[in-house]
Amino acid sequence: MNPRISKVIPLENHKLTLFFTNGEKGIYDCSKLLNFGVFKELQNENYFKKVFVLNGILYEITYNCLIFFYVSL
Repeated sequence: MNPRISKVIPLENHKLTLFFTNGEKGIYDCSKLLNFGVFKELQNENYFKKVFVLNGILYEITYNCLIFFYVSL
């Protein structure tokens, strides 16, 4: 079973520090996603910084929807 995300910290320039259940951590650069579909709304840093983890899945809240995406090692 792949480790799941246990904690997330938003960083500048649309990057996230991700902590995994197996003790590993890494930085994920979301900037390449921000030109596609619903992810465009996350260009707004205020929305981007509302990221949270629930049951190992990353969620972002924007003004009109809840976005989720799964990141694995």
